[in-house]
Amino acid sequence: RCGGMILRIVLAPDSFKGTMSSLRVISIVKDAVLRHFPHAEIVEVPIADGGEGTAEALVTACKGVYRHAEVLDPLGRPITARYGIIKESIAVIEMAEASGLPLLKDNEKNPLIATTYGTGQLIKAALDEGIRDVIIGIGGSATNDGGVGALQALGISFKDSRGKEIGFGGENLIHLSDISFDNADKRIAQSRFTVMCDVSNPLTGCQGCSHVYGPQKGADRKMIEQLEQAMINYRSVIMKTKGIDVDK
Repeated sequence: RCGGMILRIVLAPDSFKGTMSSLRVISIVKDAVLRHFPHAEIVEVPIADGGEGTAEALVTACKGVYRHAEVLDPLGRPITARYGIIKESIAVIEMAEASGLPLLKDNEKNPLIATTYGTGQLIKAALDEGIRDVIIGIGGSATNDGGVGALQALGISFKDSRGKEIGFGGENLIHLSDISFDNADKRIAQSRFTVMCDVSNPLTGCQGCSHVYGPQKGADRKMIEQLEQAMINYRSVIMKTKGIDVDK
């Protein structure tokens, strides 16, 4: 109290990219505040922008629960990742949880080979649970594969000119020739997907994903150009198979 008034402090930080979640930041700041103002009333409000800590923030705010699933990390290694369930019927999936930068050491960052397959596995786990309303936070990823890995985990096929499934990672999109939805998980069409992000970059070009976000994922100048050419081809194949220009 100060002069008969209650000192109320609201702690509402975002996560610190690659280091601490929003809740961890709140815990540290709260301890510091209470050392100086022991009678202060602390209001804890975790927030997120679609990156690391998004699921945690929503699950905490909505008093939801967590589920765990065995998935592949960005380099194809098995890990246990979690997703949230809020309001008993909405899944909150965080790309950073299965395909994120925090899962890699600095010398492991390589968007040429990193995959979003694990994120697709989390989506599949939610669908298996009967969830048909999915929120996906796409920030903090270690990948530059245009979401192809996630779609492969859901049965969509990405084939080269010989009809062979392309491998993981953005570099393999240069070989993409056709996209087949014949074996796609039929539950996708019954579901609603909401993507959380705070950017509006196109797929290709100087403001595209490779040039703008490639460096934070470990790409040097040569890799960025390689990824850019792969994304240009990816865009072309999407246009050919679905009639959609993803840069518009």
